[in-house]
Amino acid sequence: ALHLARAGWRVFATGRNRAALDALAAEAAGTPLETLELDVTDADSIARAKAEIHRRLRGASPDAIVNNAGYSQ
Repeated sequence: ALHLARAGWRVFATGRNRAALDALAAEAAGTPLETLELDVTDADSIARAKAEIHRRLRGASPDAIVNNAGYSQ
Protein backbone atom coordinates (compact mmCIF):
# COMPACT_ATOMS: atom_id res chain seq x y z
CA ALA A 1 0.00 0.00 0.00
CA LEU A 2 2.77 2.42 0.91
CA HIS A 3 4.71 1.67 -2.26
CA LEU A 4 1.68 2.39 -4.45
CA ALA A 5 0.70 5.51 -2.49
CA ARG A 6 4.25 6.86 -2.68
CA ALA A 7 4.13 6.30 -6.44
CA GLY A 8 1.07 8.57 -6.56
CA TRP A 9 -1.74 6.01 -6.68
CA ARG A 10 -4.85 6.68 -4.63
CA VAL A 11 -4.92 3.75 -2.22
CA PHE A 12 -7.70 2.60 0.10
CA ALA A 13 -5.97 0.49 2.73
CA THR A 14 -8.33 -1.66 4.76
CA GLY A 15 -8.06 -3.82 7.83
CA ARG A 16 -9.73 -4.86 11.06
CA ASN A 17 -7.26 -3.22 13.43
CA ARG A 18 -7.96 0.53 13.79
CA ALA A 19 -4.65 1.15 15.58
CA ALA A 20 -2.70 -0.49 12.74
CA LEU A 21 -4.65 1.55 10.19
CA ASP A 22 -3.92 4.75 12.10
CA ALA A 23 -0.20 3.88 12.19
CA LEU A 24 -0.24 3.22 8.45
CA ALA A 25 -2.00 6.53 7.80
CA ALA A 26 0.64 8.34 9.87
CA GLU A 27 3.45 6.63 7.94
CA ALA A 28 1.73 7.49 4.65
CA ALA A 29 1.21 11.18 5.53
CA GLY A 30 1.43 13.32 2.43
CA THR A 31 0.44 10.50 0.09
CA PRO A 32 -2.98 9.71 -1.42
CA LEU A 33 -3.49 6.77 0.97
CA GLU A 34 -6.81 6.52 2.83
CA THR A 35 -7.79 3.95 5.41
CA LEU A 36 -11.03 2.31 6.45
CA GLU A 37 -12.01 -0.63 8.57
CA LEU A 38 -12.96 -3.89 6.84
CA ASP A 39 -13.44 -7.42 8.13
CA VAL A 40 -13.56 -9.74 5.10
CA THR A 41 -15.36 -12.39 7.18
CA ASP A 42 -18.32 -10.06 7.85
CA ALA A 43 -20.78 -9.38 5.01
CA ASP A 44 -22.02 -6.16 6.65
CA SER A 45 -18.45 -4.87 7.01
CA ILE A 46 -17.81 -5.64 3.33
CA ALA A 47 -20.98 -3.78 2.31
CA ARG A 48 -20.05 -0.76 4.46
CA ALA A 49 -16.53 -0.61 3.03
CA LYS A 50 -17.84 -0.92 -0.52
CA ALA A 51 -20.33 1.89 0.04
CA GLU A 52 -17.71 4.12 1.66
CA ILE A 53 -15.20 3.62 -1.16
CA HIS A 54 -17.97 4.27 -3.69
CA ARG A 55 -18.83 7.49 -1.82
CA ARG A 56 -15.21 8.64 -1.68
CA LEU A 57 -14.78 7.95 -5.39
CA ARG A 58 -18.00 9.87 -6.06
CA GLY A 59 -19.51 6.94 -7.93
CA ALA A 60 -16.47 6.18 -10.08
CA SER A 61 -14.98 2.71 -10.20
CA PRO A 62 -11.52 1.93 -8.85
CA ASP A 63 -8.84 1.28 -11.46
CA ALA A 64 -7.46 -1.72 -9.57
CA ILE A 65 -8.14 -3.83 -6.50
CA VAL A 66 -5.45 -5.72 -4.61
CA ASN A 67 -6.88 -8.16 -2.08
CA ASN A 68 -4.29 -9.30 0.42
CA ALA A 69 -6.65 -10.59 3.10
CA GLY A 70 -6.03 -13.74 5.03
CA TYR A 71 -8.34 -15.90 7.08
CA SER A 72 -7.53 -18.70 9.46
CA GLN A 73 -9.06 -20.53 12.38
